[in-house]
Amino acid sequence: MRQLLCFKAGRGAARKIRAFARAHALLAGILLASCAEPVIAPAYRVNFPEPPAVWTDALGPPSWELLWVDGNGALRNARYPEGAEPRVGLAQGRAAPILARPFWPAAAPAGGRAGGGLQSGLMKSAGAIFPFDADGDSVRLSWEGGVAAEFYLALAKACLAREAGAAGGASASARRRPEWFNWPRFRALLRSESVPEDLREDPWLADWDALAARTVESGWNSSRIRAAERVPLVVLVPADGPWFGASPFAPVRSWKAGERTELLARETPELLLSPSGYLKYTESDYVWHEWGE
Repeated sequence: MRQLLCFKAGRGAARKIRAFARAHALLAGILLASCAEPVIAPAYRVNFPEPPAVWTDALGPPSWELLWVDGNGALRNARYPEGAEPRVGLAQGRAAPILARPFWPAAAPAGGRAGGGLQSGLMKSAGAIFPFDADGDSVRLSWEGGVAAEFYLALAKACLAREAGAAGGASASARRRPEWFNWPRFRALLRSESVPEDLREDPWLADWDALAARTVESGWNSSRIRAAERVPLVVLVPADGPWFGASPFAPVRSWKAGERTELLARETPELLLSPSGYLKYTESDYVWHEWGE
């Protein structure tokens, strides 16, 4: 299954797109470049997924930052409180991502204990790929769909970076744009035995940004879906559990204050959370933050 997924070439030569400083502008550029004419988009009801119980027990219900692509190919975003069912106009005629990033505002939600709050983007996203996750006039977001939607964004940014910086890179990356990716087969692949068991249990263990860059550079290869390299980090547990990760798939741990445990860490900061606060850690160090600090 080394070539399970296929890319289809676009209908014309890719335009040269300037490099933008902001990630949202990068994605908007590639989506606009791939859209021939704006289409009047009907409104779809967006259904947010149920958060893991351990999240809501410790932090209260989340608010959501929603990102989607409208009928003009522009990236839009808006914030919604827990319980909202927004309706948004979506791009027609090609695959497009929808993301929902949970966050907890600085003012703790009613009944919650996360006094300091958590910004959008710290916890892993839910999401969908439209139109594959649409049912009539609604789109149901899922935690599995969040992996695909974030990988879509990573592919879009990698395509534009290659088009802007490499001589002759535009034609190659045009064939690998995310709107032509076979998203249903990608989702099926993540559940298949072709993917290592640890990735099937938690696909966020992979480095999807690095995989996107390699895909745009040299094409898709499913054998690259592997957990990112990590190194052991010994931590003195600062508070009683339960302890849980930023991924909704991460296992819940019941460590007690004063225990020593070993985490697998990367150079990129990651979070480990509890009802009392959270650890922010890298392969070389960790910092403890109590809620309300």
